[in-house]
Amino acid sequence: MMFPRLFEKGKIGSLVLDNRIMKAPTFGCMANPDGSVTERLIRSYEEVARGGVGLVIVESAAIDQKSSGGMPGGISIATTEHIPGQASLAQAIHDLGAKAALQLGHAGRDKFSTTIPAKAPSRIPGPTPTLGGRRHLSP
Repeated sequence: MMFPRLFEKGKIGSLVLDNRIMKAPTFGCMANPDGSVTERLIRSYEEVARGGVGLVIVESAAIDQKSSGGMPGGISIATTEHIPGQASLAQAIHDLGAKAALQLGHAGRDKFSTTIPAKAPSRIPGPTPTLGGRRHLSP
């Protein structure tokens, strides 16, 4: 076998994984407009977990309501209203034997909005046009 340890238990800090296979975060665009988890999104991650991965890293989640949304359909953890859906998603992944992690995300200057100006760490323009304008945070 080319990778003999791939199917052995793995460990990240104190987190023990059934194997060393991880699903990297990818953007599925299946959340509700407010960033809440949908049944379709849960079913998608259930299929990944059912495939036998040890760790599922869930797609980038917006960390605030005003400036971190990257794309329509993205998930969010910006409010307490998002917790039940995220808990259901994590439970669905756990029920199929995988561990769940969440990628935190802030789109910065490249957020997708036409109504709220983007926040960015500097005046340096990004590689993509910003639709909603830009407000830099540096002097």
